[in-house]
Amino acid sequence: MPQELLLKKIFKLKGEFDVLSIGELLTDYISQEDKPLKDTQLFDKFFGGSPANIVFHMKNLGKKPLLITKIGDDDDGHALLAKLEKHGIIQEHVKIDKEKQTTRSFIRRHPKTPEFEILRGADTQLLPEEIDLNIIKKAKIVHTNAFTLAEEPTRSTVLKVIKEAYQKKKIISFDPNYRLKVWPNKEEAMSVLKKVYKFADLTKPSLDDAREIFGKLEPEDYIRKFHELGAKIVVLTMGSQGSLISTGNDDENITILPEQCESRDPTGAGDVYWSVFLTALLDGSELDSAGRKASFAASRIVKKDGAILDDNEYDEIAAYMRLF
Repeated sequence: MPQELLLKKIFKLKGEFDVLSIGELLTDYISQEDKPLKDTQLFDKFFGGSPANIVFHMKNLGKKPLLITKIGDDDDGHALLAKLEKHGIIQEHVKIDKEKQTTRSFIRRHPKTPEFEILRGADTQLLPEEIDLNIIKKAKIVHTNAFTLAEEPTRSTVLKVIKEAYQKKKIISFDPNYRLKVWPNKEEAMSVLKKVYKFADLTKPSLDDAREIFGKLEPEDYIRKFHELGAKIVVLTMGSQGSLISTGNDDENITILPEQCESRDPTGAGDVYWSVFLTALLDGSELDSAGRKASFAASRIVKKDGAILDDNEYDEIAAYMRLF
C-alpha cells in the first residue's frame, strides 16, 4: 500500500478506540545510582511495560487507548491498577493471575543503553479464551511488541489477535524490541517475527533492536531488512543520532534530527516517541511532521527516571504538537 493511501487510511479509520495495545504491564525497578546491578541495593519503582506505556502516553495526549494485559494478584499488580485508575485508563481487559507474580524489570540507571534483568510472570500467561475478539473491530490501530511474543501462551494469544485485526483491515503497529536475553531461541524468534511482519503496517525498531536481530549493519541496511520482512513504514530510532523514516519507495529516507538534551535515563524513550508518532498520524500529520513531534517528546522523557511523564510535560508536548 503506497504511503499516501496508508496515511489516508489511518486518518479516516473509524473506531471507538484509537489504539488497542496488547502486551506486558510490569514494574520497572530502576537503580538509584549508575553501577552494575549485582552491586545495587536501592531501586525506585516505576510503572512500566512497553504496550502499557503506549496506552498511558496516548491517554494523556487526549486519545482513547485500550490495554489488554495480565498481571499478578500482588502488591505490584495492585499498584499498577491504581495507576491506571488514577489516569482514567480502562481496566476491563486487564486480567489477574492468581498464581504468577506481576512481571518485574530491574534496570541499571545509565545515560545510554542500560543493563537489565527480567523476572517474567503473569504477562506470559494471557490465554486466547480471555480475549474478546469483538473488541478488535472497535479499535483503529492494534499494537504489540517482540517482548510480548517471547513466551507461550501469550504468544499464540497475541498472534491470534494480530491475524484477526488484519482480517478486519485494522492498522497493525509492531515494536521489534527483541533481546536475546529475553528470548534465547533466536531461530524461533525470527520465525515468529516473520509471521507478525506479514501483517505489519508500521514498525519502530531502535538501533539496539535492529542490531540484536540482524547483527552489525548500517542504518539503511536495517531499514531495508525490515521492509523485506513485510513492514510498510519503518521508523528507525537512533538515540542521539535522531531517526530515519522509510516508506520502502525509491525516495530517500526522511531524516528527523534529534532534539538536543542531556540524557539521564533512556528507559521508555522509544515508547513516548511511538505514542506521539501514532497520535500525530491519527490527527492527520505527514510522516516528517509526526517524526519531529515524536523526537521532541522523546527528548523530554530521557531527562528523568522512568517511562512516564508528569501532567505538565504532557501539556508541553501537546502544545508543541499543535504548532505545526
